[in-house]
Amino acid sequence: MHCPYCRTTLVEWPGLRQLEPCNTCERPMVLLRSLRHWRGPLRLYGLFELGWLAYAAAMVTVSGLGLVGVIDLISYLRVTAILLFVIGSILCADGILGITTGFEQPPPGGPAC
Repeated sequence: MHCPYCRTTLVEWPGLRQLEPCNTCERPMVLLRSLRHWRGPLRLYGLFELGWLAYAAAMVTVSGLGLVGVIDLISYLRVTAILLFVIGSILCADGILGITTGFEQPPPGGPAC
């Protein structure tokens, strides 16, 4: 297994919990089953990437509900503001970890720095 951020090889999972930080870059990692291959082996995901996926799914859902007219404009704006605060918090945490450890998140699809 490799860390999704710094790409260092992990010989074994560091603890018994499903949420552990990487030993090198200190970014939180989650050990989960893949949605496509549920009976397959556990996969390693970055907690921040899972946050981005949840944010995207929530924004699509809220925007769809707003377009259909299920929620009013004020509720839509409130939920959007909360979601922007959550994603801003994720970006701040990632930035602070990048500054303190010296490891930046690699670009999507590109090699690690």
